Amino acid sequence: MKDNVWTAVASLVGGRTNTLAHRPWAKVAPDRDGITCTEVTQGNVVVAEPWWGELVEP
Repeated sequence: MKDNVWTAVASLVGGRTNTLAHRPWAKVAPDRDGITCTEVTQGNVVVAEPWWGELVEP
């Protein structure tokens, strides 16, 4: 949601192919005020760097 309105991602249908643009969370975090992100960890090891994905409209 953005400003209490569903975004296009809310209407995605399972089983269909969709295209997302991905960027490292560290690059987009300053523009995403109010969204928190935590790394996926397994014990003391970070499993993956967090990324931000946005739907690419056809």
